[in-house]
Amino acid sequence: MLFSRLEYALKHSGAYLLAGEGDARPDWSLFAKEHDFAFSALDGPDVQQAVEYLTAHPPSKERRHDGSLSFRSAKVYPQSPGQRMLEFLLVQCACVARNNLFHGAKFNTAEVDASRDRELLSHCAAVLSAAINLDLRVKAAFTNGLE
Repeated sequence: MLFSRLEYALKHSGAYLLAGEGDARPDWSLFAKEHDFAFSALDGPDVQQAVEYLTAHPPSKERRHDGSLSFRSAKVYPQSPGQRMLEFLLVQCACVARNNLFHGAKFNTAEVDASRDRELLSHCAAVLSAAINLDLRVKAAFTNGLE
């Protein structure tokens, strides 16, 4: 629910809707680019623990190889030179964890550790919660109708 509401807020903030026609999609990368410095200055224990965990243990991503599906470990941060921390946490961690939760069928298999799934989701929620407060327009869109 937190992820969906933040995605809604990004699109309705007036600042982070991807340009073009067709599907309305939030611009996570632009948001991350504009707020990476402010995010890096956050020093709350929940955020720091989330950063430490997610940079060392990002979510695995479902891939197709030789006609079968499996989860492959993601590269740890940084995945590319110059990659921003907040972009990594939002796009490579929170979005991937959300997609795994809803589309990845990561249950009832030997390779799944349910406690890791809970830990990933908990740390992603800490990052998402912190991200909401980085931009007043996003925060206003996020809380709109919730009062």
